[in-house]
Amino acid sequence: MMMPNPQPAAEATRTDVDCHANTGRARRIVLAGPLHAADLLEKEASLGGRLKFRTNELFIRLNDRLLAPNTAETFAAVSRDVKKLTDLLYGSAEAQIEYQPSALTLFETRVKTQDSQSIEAILSRINAK
Repeated sequence: MMMPNPQPAAEATRTDVDCHANTGRARRIVLAGPLHAADLLEKEASLGGRLKFRTNELFIRLNDRLLAPNTAETFAAVSRDVKKLTDLLYGSAEAQIEYQPSALTLFETRVKTQDSQSIEAILSRINAK
């Protein structure tokens, strides 16, 4: 049974990763686990290939309203890291980064690409860095 609205392959929440720590290592820690789990689920024999995850969309949510309020200033502070993450995940594919400030929600950006690459390809780029 194919899900009518497939979920993004990874939704990363950086609750245990210091935003000022080694961000390259942090990106790999936060993304490799959910992507590996999605890869295993897609390959699970009992599911018969019926489960697929979209890889052309990623939500990045910072779960700390005090340190990362949903403001333009926070977006400016993390945008360079978001771009590095996008380059790591999608390589040379063009990615669109969307952001909508709101005092009512957690800080979140949405990254979208036209191409939906295999989870294996994305994991190999993450593990190569």
